[in-house]
Amino acid sequence: MSAEGQTTTEYIQHHLTNLHAGEGFWTLHLDTLLVSAVLGLIVFGAMWLATRKATAGVPSGMQNFVEMVVTMVDSQVKDTFHGKNELIAPLALTIFVWIFAMNAMDVIPVDLLPLLAGMVGVSHLKIVPSTDLNATFAMSISVFFLIYFYSIKVKGFGGFGKEVLFSPFGKFPLLIPVNVLFRIVEDIAKPISLALRLFGNMYAGEMVFILIALLPWYLQWMLGAPWAIFHLLIITLQAFVFMYRSVTFQFKLKSFELLFDLYDLLASLHRQRVTVARRWLEAKGLVEPARDNVLIPHTLEWFAAMEVWDPVKAVQTRYVINDAGRDDVCSVCGDDPAANYRLEKLFRPAGGPDTLKLCEDCVEIRKNMGDSFEPR
Repeated sequence: MSAEGQTTTEYIQHHLTNLHAGEGFWTLHLDTLLVSAVLGLIVFGAMWLATRKATAGVPSGMQNFVEMVVTMVDSQVKDTFHGKNELIAPLALTIFVWIFAMNAMDVIPVDLLPLLAGMVGVSHLKIVPSTDLNATFAMSISVFFLIYFYSIKVKGFGGFGKEVLFSPFGKFPLLIPVNVLFRIVEDIAKPISLALRLFGNMYAGEMVFILIALLPWYLQWMLGAPWAIFHLLIITLQAFVFMYRSVTFQFKLKSFELLFDLYDLLASLHRQRVTVARRWLEAKGLVEPARDNVLIPHTLEWFAAMEVWDPVKAVQTRYVINDAGRDDVCSVCGDDPAANYRLEKLFRPAGGPDTLKLCEDCVEIRKNMGDSFEPR
């Protein structure tokens, strides 16, 4: 119920004000820090004790609970993250359990702990750390930097740089600025969305409990009990969502990148089907054999045909030619010297250009990919 002598506005403001020290940017929310630390010690201390007493025989109730939580988190990590990183599962477990414990403080009667704290001279006590925007941002930013640190540690600066430059649109030079822009927007949005989602949901839940506490005592239990039961689902769901989204920090636009790769594969398969169908029709005499019109690489006719058959390759080749400042360079990488090559008859596409200007390295690479060229 409302404290004696307080108006409704004063009562709400009192419950939404943190116990703090300092001013401005260096203000510390002491209740958030204290409650978070105590909950961490209690929860992870209990889990540590449960593992110390774990047995292969009949497990205790605490061991059953810890194994259930660990199994749930581990299965989610395996379903979501398919790489090898010893950090991800422990990090996900820590996030889920700690945030669940913070959120669970919301079901304690709103006046109980502040009243007890007031008896020892503490003027304010906000007991739900996840309703403090500083706490949710601290957690999301910490996860963000941890993922960056371990990504660089596992992949190296070179591998991490390639991920930033070439994801999700691949190694097309013209699209590198777009890849970097997507990465910047994504990396800014993810910690913000993580923090605000958790804060917003828990803050709204706390406000409902505070408003219920302002009602007459005979209505508080009628409304408070159903809301507390429903809120148990919310606090569990928010802990799970924060954990799940933290794990998916590893996937930088991965779904979009996979769709892009899928499109490229389907386009390649389509070109192969056209070639096979054309040769079958020619063998049956249903269409006239295609004229053996050899297009010289990098000519206007060659680019016109390539833009119809493989527009991505046409754009890439134009870029490397413009970058080199001349058209006698490799169609793939822009190196020189480069010579004209033609796919052997078995590999020639039906209706598409079958010539490229290639350097020696690209000839070997294309051969290893299954193509076979003959000099022109």
